[in-house]
Amino acid sequence: MTLGVAAQTAAVTMDGGSPAAPARPASIPLPASEKDPAERSAKSIECAQKADARGLLGKQRKRFRHECKSGA
Repeated sequence: MTLGVAAQTAAVTMDGGSPAAPARPASIPLPASEKDPAERSAKSIECAQKADARGLLGKQRKRFRHECKSGA
């Protein structure tokens, strides 16, 4: 079974490379790693530094930072 021309051209970008990643809608915020560090709050930076000092990683780090930022 062969694909039609329309199906073949839909999977290739104009330059002949792989398909481009879908554009991010403006309503979806960027992940923290893609944001400008200057936009992060002082509290967020402080909590991240505390998590670093404790050597927390993964879920423990995420939980600690959430509790730290919420003031718990």
